[in-house]
Amino acid sequence: MKSTSFILVSVVMFIVMSSVSNASLVDDSQTVALWHFDSQSAGVTPDDDVANPGRNNDLVLNVFGSGATITTGNSGVMGEAINLGTSDCRALGAWEGYDSFKIELAFKQEIDASRPVQQILQLPGALSIWISSNWQLYAQVIDGSWNTVASLYALTIPDGDRPVWANGQWTSMVVEYSNRVLSMTVNSKTITANAATGLEMGHFNGDIYLGDPYSGGANAFSGLIDEVKISVVPEPITAMLLSLGFGGIIMRKRKK
Repeated sequence: MKSTSFILVSVVMFIVMSSVSNASLVDDSQTVALWHFDSQSAGVTPDDDVANPGRNNDLVLNVFGSGATITTGNSGVMGEAINLGTSDCRALGAWEGYDSFKIELAFKQEIDASRPVQQILQLPGALSIWISSNWQLYAQVIDGSWNTVASLYALTIPDGDRPVWANGQWTSMVVEYSNRVLSMTVNSKTITANAATGLEMGHFNGDIYLGDPYSGGANAFSGLIDEVKISVVPEPITAMLLSLGFGGIIMRKRKK
């Protein structure tokens, strides 16, 4: 008698790797930048992406404002976190006009009425993630003229099928854009939107910003940010090969 069991570990790995949890994000071949915020030197917190040494995205603190600091006492979702204060931080490296992206991060915000719009992260000419005064968390893909290609939002108040985030609590999110589809996962709940007809995501090269470089601190993020990973989304066939490489198919045969 023979019995064969097939364990599709790759499926499990894909699900696990597609969400942000209270664990340190892992570097891989698709990583553009990875910040754990657990160390700094001379006003710079290092890019922990070691798989791609050619992409140097060390984050420079206090570029446009002042007060950005790394916390102490394990104040982050995992280890330490960054507190932007009134500063907008900038990566030394650049966003290289990729066709896709995947942003994973965790944040803990305290609503500040003096800052009605607060930007968390920006890929120049491609993506903005920000929070507005009416308790909405936005992800917005833009084209080269700042037209909205696709956008999604979550709320602090439950509203149908939209994800909910909580003010003053650690919130995990994943924002991904690939094959003209934008998805946003907040606290494990996902929504999607298709790109508008005739519009394409911008492909400008430029610095990666944590915060908002244009407002002089008026739109700075009020709170903590931790475990930020910026990746390129592999093409479907590449993604399949990667998942098979991670998990593969384990076959076990037993004879009696």
